[in-house]
Amino acid sequence: MMFAIPLVVGGRFGARAGFWLKLAAVSGFAVTALSMGFNVVPIVDVASKWEFAAKIAGASLALNLVGVAIYWNGTRRSAGP
Repeated sequence: MMFAIPLVVGGRFGARAGFWLKLAAVSGFAVTALSMGFNVVPIVDVASKWEFAAKIAGASLALNLVGVAIYWNGTRRSAGP
């Protein structure tokens, strides 16, 4: 989503994104997408592809849950008593 902001939002929040910022956003999205693909597909032989996939999915889920907990804790504190 971070890379989509300069492309989608346009000038709604100030100056419009220039060509170089749009190019950087597209490049960042492409590199991130490729990186995610390379991280999910094993590049060496593994004993069980399902076990490998489960480990990747489990780690991703755990990290996202930590992020949600941090966000929830921050919004709860900023709301006050």
